[in-house]
Amino acid sequence: MKRNHYPNIGIILKVGERIRKIRGEMTQKGFAEALGIKQNAISRYESGRIPDDVTLNKIAALGGVTIDWLLRGGDHNGTGPKDFVPAGNAHMAKTPVEIALLAAVIATIEEVIKESRLRLDNCQKARLIARVYEECQTTVQQPSSQQVQKILLLAD
Repeated sequence: MKRNHYPNIGIILKVGERIRKIRGEMTQKGFAEALGIKQNAISRYESGRIPDDVTLNKIAALGGVTIDWLLRGGDHNGTGPKDFVPAGNAHMAKTPVEIALLAAVIATIEEVIKESRLRLDNCQKARLIARVYEECQTTVQQPSSQQVQKILLLAD
């Protein structure tokens, strides 16, 4: 039986490498939490499995890249994770790791708020996000529920 020839298979196999590049220093578990999926899914994606459309969108958003770049790679014309910044937002450029960390902070805070049945207005949430994010950057750790609760207690 003759095998089919797929000339673009090398492009698809590199999707996992690009996802890994977006994840950066973040653990697979932390990256998965930021995306709202399980860690073993990240492992499969980094091994070459193509994520579904919703997950592709989330990964692209976290990495600050286009879905086209995720699937096909860039031509070094501003479509890679470190180069892509939406027009008019150059002053807001963040590396993929910073964006992923911010997403993990927000997800952790939302989980604590939901579990604790807290009622915070948008300004309170924004201040909490900023405090937890800053602490995570300083300690080079992923956010935890205990960390969020400690900061909430100190704010009272």
